[in-house]
Amino acid sequence: MSLPKPTLSTVASKKPRETAGSAAVTAFDFQVNVSMARILELHQQGKQFVAVFDHHDDLVLFVEEGDGSELSFYQVKSRSKPTWTAKKLAQRAAKGDLPRSIVGKAYYNVVQFGAEIRRASILSNRPLSATLTSAATSALHDGELAVADLCVADQASVIKSLVSRFPLITDWWSIGMSSRM
Repeated sequence: MSLPKPTLSTVASKKPRETAGSAAVTAFDFQVNVSMARILELHQQGKQFVAVFDHHDDLVLFVEEGDGSELSFYQVKSRSKPTWTAKKLAQRAAKGDLPRSIVGKAYYNVVQFGAEIRRASILSNRPLSATLTSAATSALHDGELAVADLCVADQASVIKSLVSRFPLITDWWSIGMSSRM
């Protein structure tokens, strides 16, 4: 008895049991591409650097700058939905080690390394929908923003997610807010 010869259309015609693997590969591809873009920028600028992947954060860059150096940490996140919000970045995952929010993971490095850090950033393929302190309405923002650039309500979402894991942040929040009022 002869078995039918399998074809590519045979495989393509059936729905896969699960697709988590391909989603993970897509997210990992984005992480690799973003990391390589940062590395190529530094190389093009002629800077001396060391890049570390998936240790402390998705990407850690140590850049030598003359007499000084800078240490930067990057959370690299991709998503298919059109935008991020401060609330979504601050949302805690149901399980896993603390901190569970994307913002919490970035802030954890600030706590660990303090003044040695140049930046703790979140890099994404989607813009942030937020209201800046200098604006009256929400808009889409690409590029690097500091938490201080966000309106009070968006800052509150971020800070609220950090308070349970990093209690001292409430002191910073009080001091930071009183100096602006």
